[in-house]
Amino acid sequence: TNLLTGVAVCGCGGDGCGGGMTTATGKSGQYRYYACSRRATAGTTECRGRRIPMEKLDDIVVKAVSKHVLQPDRLSTLLKTWLDRSQDAQANRRDQLKQLRTKMTNLDGEHANVIKLVRNGICQADDPQIAIEINNIAAQKRAIAIDIERLERQLADGDRRITPEIIHKFGELMVKNLRDKSAPARRDYVRLLVDRVEVGTTEIRICGSKSRLSKAAMGTPPHLVPKAEREWCTRLDSNQWPSPSEG
Repeated sequence: TNLLTGVAVCGCGGDGCGGGMTTATGKSGQYRYYACSRRATAGTTECRGRRIPMEKLDDIVVKAVSKHVLQPDRLSTLLKTWLDRSQDAQANRRDQLKQLRTKMTNLDGEHANVIKLVRNGICQADDPQIAIEINNIAAQKRAIAIDIERLERQLADGDRRITPEIIHKFGELMVKNLRDKSAPARRDYVRLLVDRVEVGTTEIRICGSKSRLSKAAMGTPPHLVPKAEREWCTRLDSNQWPSPSEG
């Protein structure tokens, strides 16, 4: 499986043409590489070109993502905004729920006071104003009851919140699936996390979307996750490149 075609590009920090890297073979198909597509189609006038063994780049990217992105501490840092937002949202819901329950209690008191006026003979039961007050109180209670039910459901729905536990389990699952070369969906898992791999002369830069990462952690299917402007990135220097004889 070609994990990085459509994701890998030639050049990092301006030392390449920026064209996509496609698959190439050597020695009658014995070796497989990622190679600059512009060099292949337009020659050296467009790009001096570069290529890297496919398995090497795949392993570099998988190991880098596993080490620098999917570890719980790193994931928590990357997703801090969404984690804080999720926790803040739950706190706000609890505050709203408390306020609504207080309003409901107050309305029950108002209803009891209206009934007391009738029982004490201060107002007549057939007084139109009494009916208006009771109906008004009942309408407010129905509306508040709907809001209370909604908030209680949202508070109980922990599966849609990013929690430290979800981050830990998500990281473990993704590392396992990325490292399993026999996994049919391995390419999909890579694409879920990685938007771009810039292959330069002295370094490789791997980038992905924080929004995509957060929604993946919450269980949103990959094809439903939109692109985002904010990114995470990690760089690898030339010490982690294959030797010249391999490239």
